[in-house]
Amino acid sequence: MDLNKKRMMIKNRPVFTVTAVILSLFFLVTACGKKETEGPESKGNEPFPESFTFFNMESNTLLNDSTLEELKKAFGAQAVTRRTTLDLEIQQRGLLAKEFAELAGLNEKLNGVSNERVEHDTTLLTYRYPPETNKFFKYIRIWFSNLNHKPLMVEILTEAGSQHLIDGIREKYGKPKSVALESDRESLEYWVLSRDTLMVSKTQNRYGADIYQIKIYFVNNMEILALKERGGTSIPGDSQKAPEKINLF
Repeated sequence: MDLNKKRMMIKNRPVFTVTAVILSLFFLVTACGKKETEGPESKGNEPFPESFTFFNMESNTLLNDSTLEELKKAFGAQAVTRRTTLDLEIQQRGLLAKEFAELAGLNEKLNGVSNERVEHDTTLLTYRYPPETNKFFKYIRIWFSNLNHKPLMVEILTEAGSQHLIDGIREKYGKPKSVALESDRESLEYWVLSRDTLMVSKTQNRYGADIYQIKIYFVNNMEILALKERGGTSIPGDSQKAPEKINLF
């Protein structure tokens, strides 16, 4: 069967206690550096500088069976989709172009000026928890490039009652940069390390409870995807190391 058209959902999910979930969420993101840099520091075929780490996955992690197994242990069963869109926009649509010129430019490279639906050579892993085993987020999505097998973007949408998660991120990274918004019901905070960006966007649901969208943009890896899809060649920091055996299906 054509793997590019096949979609799999594994239904058997491990049961997590609320305590385990809270601990997992508290250590959601860790950093391997403290200084913001203007661009890749690596040369030749060396990997990019590490930035944000989502559990054991960082910007140079390769998608293989070992990575899949670690993610499955942490989040349960995954749905796998091949050839997907890659939308860099946040909940407050339009702010990307207004406040984040580099990300907006990258989004245009990937999706065109009109931001039309463009499918990329990617693999999307989606993790969802039923309400009875997790009360803090609706889903986790992780996009990987099929060209160099590295992560491109992580997106998490939380449920109400997840303020402790955001407090943990602020405590770990210190005071974030913020974007002033017109409504006090919304907020936007972000951190930048080695060009990669961690963004926390707050809105409210119909009941007035705060919900958060958390995004990690692995900018260096997305630049490689955009370049290669346009027929470009390798750029510094693009490791061509072949992945270990991978069995997505």
